[in-house]
Amino acid sequence: MSPERPPTDELPVPEDPSRHAEFLRLFTQYQREIYAYVFSLVRDWHDADEVMQETSLALWKNFPRFTSGGNFPAWACGVAYHRVLRDRRAKGRDRHAFGERFEAALLAAADRTAHHEARRDALAGCLEKLSPSDRTLIETCYAADSTIGAAAERLKMTAKAVYKAAARVREMLADCVTRTLAAEGRR
Repeated sequence: MSPERPPTDELPVPEDPSRHAEFLRLFTQYQREIYAYVFSLVRDWHDADEVMQETSLALWKNFPRFTSGGNFPAWACGVAYHRVLRDRRAKGRDRHAFGERFEAALLAAADRTAHHEARRDALAGCLEKLSPSDRTLIETCYAADSTIGAAAERLKMTAKAVYKAAARVREMLADCVTRTLAAEGRR
């Protein structure tokens, strides 16, 4: 019979130090978003703090299961969702709590929000990569209250030429965003 090991408060540390750094970077980047999601489900600051603490520990312990380059906010909110359910079962069902189907819809919405933010960030980076003339074209065409006719006049081009040029640049931007998201593993 082996001697019992005394209980410890130490958490397991990932064997790969780069994974430790990856966890810290991702958790720090998305902590507020995860907390906002938890609070949207529990609607009480004290309970949200408690569930967030449990979620943080669960994320750390389960991080080896997370695939590098995956959608961390969606994965983390999924873990948080299960911590919220566990907390509710422990405290008994609150008659003011949302149903599980509604909460699943919130999780899906959080995933879509993260996806839209990633696309917006990728687009901003792609806009920076445009040539000065292409960037001027897009900025002129998409300025507030701008029309193709007004853009054509400002750019000293025909409206047909502006349409064609804008379509070409939009296609370049769409390809750039797709490549950027694929490189980040987000698609």
